[in-house]
Amino acid sequence: MRQLYVAEVKASWLTWLGVSLTFIAANYGLAVGFLYVATGIQGYAAGVMTETNLGQFAFLGGVNILFGAIVGAAVIGASTALVIASRRGAFARLALAGATPGQVVKVVMVQLVLVTIACAIVGDILAALTFPMYVMAEAADREMAVPSVSQAPWAYLGANALCILTALIGGWKQARAASRIPPVEALRPVRETTLAARRRNWIVRALVIALCVLIVVASYAGFPGIAVAAGPNAGEIAMQLSVLLLVVTGLAIVAAGPGALAGFARAWAALIPSPGGIWHLARTTVRIRAERFARSVTPIMFTIGLSVGLLGMIGTLETSLTAAGRPLELSSAGPWAIFSLIGAPLIISFAGAVGGLIMMARQRDAELALASIVGATPGQRVLISLFEALLITVTGVLAGLVMAGMAVGFIAYAIRLAVGVAIIALPIGLLLAVIGICFAIALAATVGPILPALNRPAPAVIARLVSE
Repeated sequence: MRQLYVAEVKASWLTWLGVSLTFIAANYGLAVGFLYVATGIQGYAAGVMTETNLGQFAFLGGVNILFGAIVGAAVIGASTALVIASRRGAFARLALAGATPGQVVKVVMVQLVLVTIACAIVGDILAALTFPMYVMAEAADREMAVPSVSQAPWAYLGANALCILTALIGGWKQARAASRIPPVEALRPVRETTLAARRRNWIVRALVIALCVLIVVASYAGFPGIAVAAGPNAGEIAMQLSVLLLVVTGLAIVAAGPGALAGFARAWAALIPSPGGIWHLARTTVRIRAERFARSVTPIMFTIGLSVGLLGMIGTLETSLTAAGRPLELSSAGPWAIFSLIGAPLIISFAGAVGGLIMMARQRDAELALASIVGATPGQRVLISLFEALLITVTGVLAGLVMAGMAVGFIAYAIRLAVGVAIIALPIGLLLAVIGICFAIALAATVGPILPALNRPAPAVIARLVSE
């Protein structure tokens, strides 16, 4: 059986290579977070940093580590699911050879560890090369002396260990799904979970959503009392709670499941009339391929939510205090400061979006080949992919705005309690720029890879997918 495991690892490396960018980005983001902490500790010990500077570097490191781990687990989970889906036949053959479900899970988890370690080396090298620029920019942004950059081994080892843990957590559900692939159904789609497993998933999802709602309600209800008790530190606590609600809202949307995102997409898409059948076909594809759709939407949601949410919180704070006659100029609220906070999850989200969409290209090839059999022209097949990219982008943007709105709404609520005035200021320019980038990525990854298949016979395209 060990030889079978080794053979499976060797046979799967090319598939894992397709999503390796996600693992590299995850480790890179976590390494940057740990290096912030290590540089702060080293600078403070050398007398270059004050306690305030140490706290700032520790905060930046902590935020990047927290967001990087949360977004990384979600995006790595989606990437692992794509690998499992593309290697259904291989896992079915493992079961046919006598592997138990537990052994199949072990195969997937071992692959996750090996891929993460291999990608961690690349991520560490990239972090070592680029982090000095982070430190110089941070020092200039905060008008402080430039500390020496720490290259502490424990920072890289900590990032690697956390990345492995994040990958195992993110890939656990997909490993269990791989262990349930029946040998006799290797070449046709099957339900990845049994009825009992789906019920357990529903219970877990409901508990996570209930916990998230409880945190939101407790934050709003408890903040007035917290503000009185905290005194001058109330503003800092309000910002921390806003960041917490930003993350919690994203987790709640992910916990709602693919069906909820697909249903939401179909709801807003149904409001747009279309005389032809192409738009209807794209909407139907979203419903049928809800899992695939959710894996594409999640990275865009986190990208929009984190970037717009954090910048909107700072803008709302400055605008509201200025309107109340208490102008506040935040020295560390520029573009670099925002990137320092959300750089890791943004990089991970973009990497996941690119890798995930490209990995699903052959499945789209086969679906579009089926459409050509029933009369769809090459132009119509391209249009179907374009509409799918539009559905992915708009749904991701709307879900991200829900994340951002929760965080910005809470900071506005807190400011209104403090000074009696709250003016919400969203970064419209940044929002439009990020939407444009996300749509370009979605468009390139959905339309670009299917173009070579347009000139091939439909049966050959479908047979290629089935053979894999």
